[in-house]
Amino acid sequence: MNRAGIAAAIIFVLLIGVGQFDGGTETIYLGGTKCRDGWVSSSTGRGTCSWHGGVQGPNVRIVPYDGPLPDSIAPALSWLFYGALALSAVEAYATGNKRQRLSPGSSEDKDNESDQQAPNTSERDSESGEPAPPTQNEIQQQENLADLHLASGRYSDAIPILEQLANHYSDERDSWNAASAWNRLASARESALGLTHHDTATAVDQFAFWSMDRYYFDEAIEALTRLADEHESDSGPDDRRTLEAKDRLASAYDKRSINEYHKGEAPQWRETAISIWESVTTATEHVLPANDALSLDIHRKLASAYGRTERTHESIEILERIMPAHSEVVGPTALDTLSGWDELARQYLDANRPEDGLRVRNNLVDLCERELGTRHYLTEREKRSLASFKRRINIRMQGTSPSS
Repeated sequence: MNRAGIAAAIIFVLLIGVGQFDGGTETIYLGGTKCRDGWVSSSTGRGTCSWHGGVQGPNVRIVPYDGPLPDSIAPALSWLFYGALALSAVEAYATGNKRQRLSPGSSEDKDNESDQQAPNTSERDSESGEPAPPTQNEIQQQENLADLHLASGRYSDAIPILEQLANHYSDERDSWNAASAWNRLASARESALGLTHHDTATAVDQFAFWSMDRYYFDEAIEALTRLADEHESDSGPDDRRTLEAKDRLASAYDKRSINEYHKGEAPQWRETAISIWESVTTATEHVLPANDALSLDIHRKLASAYGRTERTHESIEILERIMPAHSEVVGPTALDTLSGWDELARQYLDANRPEDGLRVRNNLVDLCERELGTRHYLTEREKRSLASFKRRINIRMQGTSPSS
């Protein structure tokens, strides 16, 4: 116990004792009962003061006290005094013994100093040492601080806070708050850096992604359209950043067409996506090498969109032309490459060329087994796709047989 604890104990016991001591007075019992009208009866039994308004209380007198401390206080203070002396002596002995035992700069001294200066260990993960996830209260404080900076026009102060919030919400897959944080971050970066700055464009892309995750396609398309127009106005229609921005805008329209297929509005949005991709592929063929990753990816997306609108032969023509280069540039087992070959196999089947589709499917299984192993999840997926493809071929053959 330290000195503060000893003092607190002394005060506590003194308060108890003073309460019993009654503030420097003493109560003297004179005997009998005092009635409400002032009459004092020598009786204390039942019916006392029945003619004098009832009992007020015992017949007592309170007088000033100037004698020795009552028995209820003196022993307590004596024990407390000697106890305080003993505790102080023990504390002094322990402190002195510790100082003699430890040399200056020893590891235990440093540990004690670090215990006093280190932040709360509950804020860090005990195993990894990484900062613990922020609490809801901390997140709200950051939100309020960011809004305050934005309202005051202090964008350089708001941007780091908004970056932390946006990344936190994204990691938590909180699409609503992630979209809000990325949108505010995009606005702050636009005010500080300009709309076409790489960091601003990244924030706009993230806002669009999380908005579409909530099915808020109008907001996403509006933001991406504005970004693409700004890039085109600033750098020209054939600039790589303009082409990338238009590609993302077309992807947003395409995703909307897939999501809103049941509403009957899919053709409208898909045709818009195709129109944008067609203009972008024309530009890429003039300004980018044939084996450029961006050009190959945009052609692959256009071919897939053609396939969903029954423009099968156009889809096959593009995929046959680009997929060998796509495999070489992006990687033979990359997900986009496998997706492109899968699309080509489906288009072959739709074009009544099942043998070509079966050849592509078998090649994919052989490729995955060779590059990834027989038990890799992509190998297993391609095996399942091959089996499903064979069933579709059998169904079509049975449907077109003369016996049917």
